[in-house]
Amino acid sequence: MATKKPLAMYNGKVKELQSGDDVGAKAVITRYKASRESVTSSTTLQNDDDFVFPVEANKTYIITANMAGSSANVSAGFKWSFTVPSGASGRANVNRAGATDFGGADVDMTTGGGSLVNINTSQLLIIRGYITIGSTSGNVVFQWAQHTSFATPTYLERGSIMQLTEV
Repeated sequence: MATKKPLAMYNGKVKELQSGDDVGAKAVITRYKASRESVTSSTTLQNDDDFVFPVEANKTYIITANMAGSSANVSAGFKWSFTVPSGASGRANVNRAGATDFGGADVDMTTGGGSLVNINTSQLLIIRGYITIGSTSGNVVFQWAQHTSFATPTYLERGSIMQLTEV
């Protein structure tokens, strides 16, 4: 049986890669939430179980996410932030799909996060942003909590996806 060589799309054509080929590939790191995660009675930001991304020094990444959030108590809301390696800079925004006020805020990823005061029983949360890593590699970690502490849980649902794409 012949060994198949890897293929890549290059200038709109499929190319069989040869040893030493540089096709200019950029890193794409995708994380998928395989199970529902909850925060109950807490406004303290906690690291998400799934959305942790190893990043390289001196690179820039675009952050995108489509997350399903929910809460039986609309007023619990959703508070979010990212932790980033020392020397990193960037901005991000979380919006609620279908909301008339969008509920998001453009925030500096190195100094804080944002908050959505209300979250419906089933709400699509959309993240868009970027991060430039300085000379220190490490992890970009998504954090979240309830905006207002309630005994009913706030959830990030199974099937939520977050992606960092090197540019």
